[in-house]
Amino acid sequence: MAFSMLRLVQLMMKTIRAYIETGEPMNKAEAYGIQSLGATLVNEIDVDYFNVVGFSIYHFCIQLKALLNNEIKF
Repeated sequence: MAFSMLRLVQLMMKTIRAYIETGEPMNKAEAYGIQSLGATLVNEIDVDYFNVVGFSIYHFCIQLKALLNNEIKF
């Protein structure tokens, strides 16, 4: 399992309201979209960007390799 931590910039209430008014956070699990406007709210990401987006390709490949009994080489 992959874990990631990110830090948001310190936000003013008017910035939060403006972001909400775009409608972008309404269909997001964590109420921001790091792959679009929400990226402007993020100060730092530790570990795996793809895990934050929702799918860690690296960890998927590790698990896939284990399932295939090491039949594929990386």
